Amino acid sequence: MRTKDGKRRDNKGRVLNKGENQRSDGLYMFRYTDAYGKRQCFYSWKLVETDKGKTKDELSLREKENHILADRLDGIHTKRADITFNEQYECWKNLKTRLSISTRLNYDNLWKNHIKNSIGTMKLKNIKTSQLKKYFNDLVESKNLSAGTLSIIYNIIYPVLQMAVDDDVLRRNYCAGILKDIDAREGCERMALTEEQQAVFIRFLREDNRYRYHQPLFILALGTGMRSGEICGLKWCDINFDKNEITVNHNLLYKSVQGKQQFILGKPKTKNSMRVIPMGVEVRRQLDFQRQYLINAQIPDDFMIDGYGDFVFLTKRGIPYTNTNINHFLDAIIKHCNIWEMEHAKNENREPILLPHFTIHNLRHTFCSRLCAISNDYKAIQKLMGHSDISVTMDVYNHYNKRNGITAIDNIDAQLQINYIGDSYTNNTPTDGVQDNTR
Repeated sequence: MRTKDGKRRDNKGRVLNKGENQRSDGLYMFRYTDAYGKRQCFYSWKLVETDKGKTKDELSLREKENHILADRLDGIHTKRADITFNEQYECWKNLKTRLSISTRLNYDNLWKNHIKNSIGTMKLKNIKTSQLKKYFNDLVESKNLSAGTLSIIYNIIYPVLQMAVDDDVLRRNYCAGILKDIDAREGCERMALTEEQQAVFIRFLREDNRYRYHQPLFILALGTGMRSGEICGLKWCDINFDKNEITVNHNLLYKSVQGKQQFILGKPKTKNSMRVIPMGVEVRRQLDFQRQYLINAQIPDDFMIDGYGDFVFLTKRGIPYTNTNINHFLDAIIKHCNIWEMEHAKNENREPILLPHFTIHNLRHTFCSRLCAISNDYKAIQKLMGHSDISVTMDVYNHYNKRNGITAIDNIDAQLQINYIGDSYTNNTPTDGVQDNTR
């Protein structure tokens, strides 16, 4: 209201500044012109901080005015912070042209399952420390996510908000360091087979006709430490039998893209993953067996992905293996191996060496643990494993020596040559009555 002195005052008689107004219901309003020449306004039930508002955390009108003034002086585009996190995520993702296909799909999956319908719907300007702490705590309490998964989600949220800071849309990134206050469970320990378990596993594969033709794949995993996607995508042209080397420069994934499962052949996510691995004698012999098996079993070899074919590991239908395929028949192998081992242990009057449940990825950990047991050249181990960060393999030396890598492979190879049986795959089909659904 305007008094006799010509000044506008609120219902408590306080003078209102330019742009300020109070409605008949008591709500204060401030009008201003933004940096783009558009009229904007905001509201509060409090004129100053000491007034009583409708909610405990409500900012007064003049506190909001001060924020707007500070943002304008610092070049912060406040209005652009009205977009949601989901909208900002799409902008950020479109600019990340160097993300590998697997990383992009992984990020999209985490966004869809854990971000999109929660913090993703919030406006950027409303995402503060308290909201982020509540969000991450909810992921721990309601979804029981591990610290590792939370770290990946953090690696999505933080750069998305940081891009808004860099673009002068937000003043600060409240996500910075937020995980130090979140008490999350640690992920499952990286399990590796013991030497005794590895010996039992290899002997069973070589003695059981149902699973002998899976030897090359598992010996390759144990003898090179290759990732599952790298094994599935391995082509014959990647194997140099003259130099006894395997070149890793791509991987094969089977992922859902826009609701449809499909093969994706792409580059590894880091440059360190692109490497050349020395091929031990036993790995080479098993790959020779695999090539002979494909010929003898007349496996179709014309399956193409983006113009590429000639894959080493194929199902009976001539389709490349997937990580799910491998882990499915690995479960059956573990089950039958333990039955076989218990029978042998009983006959030999000893305690059985039973296999725990494990996946194809655990064989990569097994390979790494064998390397660490026989070599302290962790730089060489990092190179062979394709780790992007030396902290994963402990940085002891600064230079990779190829000879050390070859020596380590020779030692690993000796552990794989356990009671070798057979010279070819001419009679390696499953026994009668056993169904093979993996090829």
